[in-house]
Amino acid sequence: MLPVVAALELACAPASLPPVPQIMVVADTDLPVPLVSRLRVDLYREDGTWFESRDYARPDPRDWPASFSVYADDDGRDHLIWVRLRVYRDGGEITYRGERFRRWDTPFSSRETSLEPRLLQEGRDVTPLLVPAPLETVDRLLAVRIGPKSAGSVYVLLQGTCIGTMARLGPDGRPRLGESESCVDTEKTWAKVAPSPLAPRGAAAVAPRVGTWLTSTCPKDDGSSSRVCIPGGATLLGSEGETGEAFQADGSASLPIVRLFGVHGYALDRYEVSVRRFRDGIARGYNGPRPSQDQPRCNFKDAAGSVDELPVNCITWDAARAFCQFEGGDLPTEAQWEHAASVAGFREKSAFPWGPESPECKDAVYERDDGDLRVTRQCAALGVGPQPVGAAARDATPLGVRDLFGSMQEWTRDYFERYRTTRWAAMPLVDPECKDDDENNRSVRGVSWNTTANITSERFFVGPSASGIGLGFRCAYEAPR
Repeated sequence: MLPVVAALELACAPASLPPVPQIMVVADTDLPVPLVSRLRVDLYREDGTWFESRDYARPDPRDWPASFSVYADDDGRDHLIWVRLRVYRDGGEITYRGERFRRWDTPFSSRETSLEPRLLQEGRDVTPLLVPAPLETVDRLLAVRIGPKSAGSVYVLLQGTCIGTMARLGPDGRPRLGESESCVDTEKTWAKVAPSPLAPRGAAAVAPRVGTWLTSTCPKDDGSSSRVCIPGGATLLGSEGETGEAFQADGSASLPIVRLFGVHGYALDRYEVSVRRFRDGIARGYNGPRPSQDQPRCNFKDAAGSVDELPVNCITWDAARAFCQFEGGDLPTEAQWEHAASVAGFREKSAFPWGPESPECKDAVYERDDGDLRVTRQCAALGVGPQPVGAAARDATPLGVRDLFGSMQEWTRDYFERYRTTRWAAMPLVDPECKDDDENNRSVRGVSWNTTANITSERFFVGPSASGIGLGFRCAYEAPR
């Protein structure tokens, strides 16, 4: 018999545990569920040998905290067992190629390594094919001592602030006292792992923490305000698909890697900035750069008229940002824009502002061109050109932000950079923003009246001096107090 054995049983499982030395591990998270919904548990002996791996689906907030017991042979000796806990989203896995430690600021690599260590049980290699992707995972390492009279418990909170900080096991991928480290409660920081103190079995229960990371409350919204309060919390940037984020000829970067970040609460314009609002800003003292009027389909006019409720277009990044700053805000970051369009108000990340269903022509303002490209005029029968802000009833998020799918592509504050770069890997975990001082491309998000449909995670870029007929904007602000 092996000198140390272990059993993992979820607290709700009907199986009873044998009367042997054991401890209970209680694992909770402050991340929202099911934005993260899986718990990976790996066990190692004192010498670092990997001897157990289990993966549990925990898609309901009521599944947390998750409890399991670890026990050892009753041989009269103390045993140290390493417990590695990783919470991650469903689908957020990569192929296992050995214990490849990586910092958050190192670029992605697919190079083969030694493929060690391996998980061997009774002479068979049962190494998992997939492991949680480090940048999307909270990775916590514990050391627990189990003695002849052990009967305590260990509580651990897998905190959102540790997203992306991979546990350091050891130089050979095996944990060791004095060497192994993991993140506890500080972003991008490791702490040496020491044996965890045991609390008495049956100690007072700790209140569940699911969904409490960065959460903020918003006042009740009756739909009359020009701004919508967006509560803070964890958010997902990107979408499943190609692993390369290949550049397209039209300036898009298709289906980027998924990244887990946090955002503080903020407010966002309910509608895109309209011609009427921009002209009203001029009347109130705005004297910055204005939208162009050089093309027939540029909406802005100096005098009031039939275009007043249309969204502003033909505006550069500098002009859009200057107007937002005049209004007391700024352009939204990519993280703020995508959080509002696909996460805030949803239980899971959504492909579209209204939910998972693909759009029909009546749902939003897109593909309404009358040019030679047939694919961009599929919906022209409903009216060629841009429409008044908020005209598409279905193009609304659960919180009430309108036209985040169609109408105009919208400027964001960020300079465009692929997610699979060192810059994004090193980005602050909370309120990320890609900043630069040169004339690099800026990120634009969403679909315009003269482009084809795309999911809200799709990213595009244009130069800051661009001012096309499909480019508009809205503003973001500090959260209401």
